[in-house]
This record gives sequence, C-alpha cells and structure tokens, in this order.
Amino acid sequence: MIKGCEKRIIFLESTKSKYFDQAYLVMKDDIYTCDEGKILNEAERIIFGAESLKNDKKSKSIKRMWKNILFFSSGFLSGLIIAFSLALLLL
Repeated sequence: MIKGCEKRIIFLESTKSKYFDQAYLVMKDDIYTCDEGKILNEAERIIFGAESLKNDKKSKSIKRMWKNILFFSSGFLSGLIIAFSLALLLL
C-alpha cells in the first residue's frame, strides 16, 4: 500500500469508440496547471489513435500481400518465358 501519493486519473465513461467502452488514463506527476479541454482532447486522440493504428496495420498487410503476389507472378512469368524460349531454341 502506498501512502502519501496522489495520482490524478481521468475516467472516460462513454468513449464513442468501437473498441473501448470505458478508459482510465493516469496523468503524469509533473502536470500542475492544465486546461481541461486540452486534456480531454489528448485523451480522445489517444483512444481514437489506437483505432487508426489498427486500421493502418491492416491496410499495410493488404498492400504487402498484393506486392508479394505481384513479385511472385512476375517471377513466374519471366521463368516461363525463358523456359519456353530455351525449349524453342533446342528443338
């Protein structure tokens, strides 16, 4: 048990997020004077930033998949053309 310690906690009950119902954010100790609006804006940015981060990762993985398919297809077609050309030359 910690005595003589004060932590300021922001509790967001309705975040309007598709991932979070509630959020607890613990403020830093060195924040003495603060604007409530700025703090709430920062809390919303953190919550909704997590959502956009997940969407960014998903879009990057889809782009990576298409890039891999393109490289595989181009390599396969190049090999097929070379093999077909060699077969025509040897026959």
